[in-house]
Amino acid sequence: MRAIILKGDVKLKEEYIYRYIRDNQIPEYNITRFEQALKIVDARQIKSALGKTSMSGKNRLFIISHYPNTEAQNALLKTLEELDASTDFIFSCEEELLPTVVSRCTMVVLSTQKEDHSTLQLTPDIIEKLVVGDDIGRKFLAAQDFFSEVTDDPYQELILELRRIIKNHIRDNDLVKSARLFPLLKNLNSEHSLILSNNLNPKVAVEKIILGLTT
Repeated sequence: MRAIILKGDVKLKEEYIYRYIRDNQIPEYNITRFEQALKIVDARQIKSALGKTSMSGKNRLFIISHYPNTEAQNALLKTLEELDASTDFIFSCEEELLPTVVSRCTMVVLSTQKEDHSTLQLTPDIIEKLVVGDDIGRKFLAAQDFFSEVTDDPYQELILELRRIIKNHIRDNDLVKSARLFPLLKNLNSEHSLILSNNLNPKVAVEKIILGLTT
C-alpha cells in the first residue's frame, strides 16, 4: 500500500502510529513491531511474511522503530516498490535512511506547533495508582479522575504514556517497575481492538482491566 517515514518528536510519532492503526482498522495480530535495530534476518522475515496472505484478509502493518543496517535496507528495496494494497510500512527511527529507501517512501514531518494544552500530562505516580496495591476503590478513583480530565482520546493517551514510562524504567535498568506495568499495557492493547471494532466505552474497558489485575 505505502511506506511512510516519520520525522519529529517521539511522542508525536507514537500518536501518529496509534491514529494510523485506528483509522485504517488494522488488527493487533496483523501488526509486526521491530523494536531493535533491523538486520538482514529481519528483512528476510518480512519478505517471508509478505509471501503469505494476511490474517483475516485485513490490512497489515510493519513498524520499524530503530535504524535498519545497510544490508537490511537494501534487502527491503524491492519489497517497498511492490507493496500490495493491504500492506503498510512505517519507519519511525531517528537516523537518516538510505536515499534509495527514502525515494520509495512518503515523508511525514510531525509538528508541535498546534499543541493541545487541554490534555492531561500523566505522571508515573498516576499510572502506578492504577496497578499498585489491592485498594480497588483507589484505583477506580484514579481512572475516574483521568477520564474526566482527558477529553481527547484518553485511552490512547493512557497507552502512549504507559509505553513511555516503561521505556524510561528499562533505560534506567529498573526492571521491577517495568515488569509491574507490563500487564496493564498488555491488557490495554488487547482490549484496544475490541473497543475500535465494537464501539465499546473505553472507561468501562479500563475499569474491567483494573479489576482483572487486582483479582
